Amino acid sequence: MKPLNEKALDAVTDTANSTEIKSDFQVACSVQVVTTSTIAGAVKLQFSNDPQNVAGYPVNWSDIAGATVTLSGSAGVFHIPKTEICYNYMRVVFTKSGGSGTVTANYHSFAF
Repeated sequence: MKPLNEKALDAVTDTANSTEIKSDFQVACSVQVVTTSTIAGAVKLQFSNDPQNVAGYPVNWSDIAGATVTLSGSAGVFHIPKTEICYNYMRVVFTKSGGSGTVTANYHSFAF
């Protein structure tokens, strides 16, 4: 097994999408989210099965059911538990609903 660790979101202060993570040979992933101050919202995993190695892709994204964590508006550490995956691309999405502060999301996966 080969681990992949990537800082998907780095101290973002507003709604943001990570860049796409090519998920070749990945079988499972998880996300740890660290917040500061009173920022509130949701962090979720999305996937795309758009073709790989084609200019301009991926463009079509879908939420992964059950792979969302709600940020409560206080500083803390949150997580999206281990999620089995079988997709061409993954990304982490933060949608801000209020407060101030930062959100950092660390993506971790195992691949063959």
